[in-house]
Amino acid sequence: MILDEPTNDLDMDTLDLLQEVLADYKGTILLVSHDRDFLDRVVTSSVVMEGDGTATEYAGGYSDYKALKAKSVAVPGLEKPAKTKGTVTNIESAAKKKVNKLSYKDQRELDQLPADVETLSMKISDMEAELSDPALYSKNPSRFEALSKELEAKRDELDEKEMRWLELEELRENLQG
Repeated sequence: MILDEPTNDLDMDTLDLLQEVLADYKGTILLVSHDRDFLDRVVTSSVVMEGDGTATEYAGGYSDYKALKAKSVAVPGLEKPAKTKGTVTNIESAAKKKVNKLSYKDQRELDQLPADVETLSMKISDMEAELSDPALYSKNPSRFEALSKELEAKRDELDEKEMRWLELEELRENLQG
């Protein structure tokens, strides 16, 4: 499959769907994009046009390319190999390096969690405001009881989502550093 700038003019939901479909695709995809974040989330190998008429293949997405490029300049013995014009050259260390980034599922969950936490927090605030009415218990005891149970469940759900958010953030930091 060949895709040229597939993220142009996509809203966030459609972009998420595209990433999911591409992650599940079993074949080879040739993708051209300036969207660096999208590349980091989707690709397993990048062919980078170096600007001098050559192309170099790197393992991983754009961030991996930048890290490997910086390493090859900073570490003696990892100089850029000589290239023949118009050929694709593999850097052995790049091919062997394990790509350290969150899975697509984890990254998508991490991206969604802040909105989920905000929504739950607003629901909890609304429920607490309703429960703060002193006449609620005397007027409608069954509503008071149901709302109290629902509030407790929403607080537990919020705690779980916040803990998961922290876990994913720690995992992402550990993989990057």
